[in-house]
Amino acid sequence: MAQYDPGQLQESVARLQTKAGSIAWLYGVVGVGTGVIAGQFLDDFIGVAGMSLLAPLLLGIFAYALGRERAFHLKLEAQNTLCRLRLADAMRELLMMSKRSGFVQKPAESRPAATAQSPVS
Repeated sequence: MAQYDPGQLQESVARLQTKAGSIAWLYGVVGVGTGVIAGQFLDDFIGVAGMSLLAPLLLGIFAYALGRERAFHLKLEAQNTLCRLRLADAMRELLMMSKRSGFVQKPAESRPAATAQSPVS
């Protein structure tokens, strides 16, 4: 079974943030490249004039928008992981504080049962 390793999670967060920083531009470049090929095809074989200029522009913008959306989801995933790490740290710190102060209680089954007392009139 895999062990909990906060260092590995930190590394994963750093990788996600790095990837999110460049993915929109990468999508845009791929969109422009695809647009060049598609535009050339439409211009040469189908005879639609001006598509060799319009297709790269349209596909580049569309792909860039998709890349920004993907980057947002990667950043959100990184923030969720960071939040979980901070929560684990806070819980660990709280547990340590409660152990130092003697606040940790025995489990319910080992405590004596409370007896109900009738009111005296």
